[in-house]
Amino acid sequence: MADTDIWMFYKHELVLGRFSLLERLGHGSHAAVFKAFDEDDKTEVAIKMDRSDERHVLECSAYHDVRGIPGIPIFIGYGYALDHPALVMQLFDKSIDMKVVVKDLQRCHRRRVVHRDIKPQNMALGTDQGVLIPYLIDWGLASSFWNHEQKQHRNPGQASRVVGTDSFMSIRAQQDIKR
Repeated sequence: MADTDIWMFYKHELVLGRFSLLERLGHGSHAAVFKAFDEDDKTEVAIKMDRSDERHVLECSAYHDVRGIPGIPIFIGYGYALDHPALVMQLFDKSIDMKVVVKDLQRCHRRRVVHRDIKPQNMALGTDQGVLIPYLIDWGLASSFWNHEQKQHRNPGQASRVVGTDSFMSIRAQQDIKR
């Protein structure tokens, strides 16, 4: 059943007997996430409806194992809705839309600049005219891959050294370090 069918069915019904769906927040190839209202606690929550029972069990288990750690969403409960596994968790205002980050990186690359230190600590959320926007910060290791004098790409072998944070480097960059 498609997530639009779930939305239509539960538009006037309670999910798991206590949650009213308010809107669909997003979806992927394996699940859809809905904003819902908890009629018991009078709070808004997120409900993830998965298409795979196996992934659902693994995710519930993982949330159980990491509960109470700061930065991990509060796990509220789980069950089944229309034969779909449903996971109820803390609702957040917004998540970082990685598609926006990737498009921004593509724009930088079109201008022949690479950041060279992509990692979570170098991403921040800010607002622009009231809209929450992901920002890529700390351009201290950025480099141009264009030789302006010769009007051509720099030879990758011309790189002076490999830079960035080891744990976030590509496998290729890490292999270059070991050589």
